[in-house]
Amino acid sequence: MTPEEAQRILDGLEYRFDENDYSVQGPLAVLKSGHAFCLEGAILAAYLIPQYPPEFIRFSATYMQEGREISFAHAVFYYQDKEGFSSVGWSRHDELKGRDMHYGSIEELAWDYVIRFQEHGAAVKEISTFNLDRIVPQGIWKELLSLTLHAKNIYRNRHVLELIF
Repeated sequence: MTPEEAQRILDGLEYRFDENDYSVQGPLAVLKSGHAFCLEGAILAAYLIPQYPPEFIRFSATYMQEGREISFAHAVFYYQDKEGFSSVGWSRHDELKGRDMHYGSIEELAWDYVIRFQEHGAAVKEISTFNLDRIVPQGIWKELLSLTLHAKNIYRNRHVLELIF
């Protein structure tokens, strides 16, 4: 499958949001339910495009709401091909989904997202990358019927895993 085909599949999902549920569905569960939030969409992209390593960019950001600073995170799957760096991603906001153009570096790709966050009044506090194969034993995440990663912890680089076969 191509990244463009994977992005079309993600675009057909409904956005899943529950401020009390930080569990992450595995790619098979997302396909079955048709619902995902950003990290689940990014993991599904990695599953659908196995020719690239499961690499992700994670953005930690804040915005002001009624005088309070609200923290949130966003993640996208990124890949590098002969044309450069690009991404496949899922969000409630079109500007934070995957990119159909290629960038000369991972930094340029990430910076394009930072600009989009700023356009929506959010401030990016931290950008990092992670490889799912380094968090979950090599390739196992692809075979799980359900994968529960506690997103609060993965976003803070404390990886708590519950694997359900």
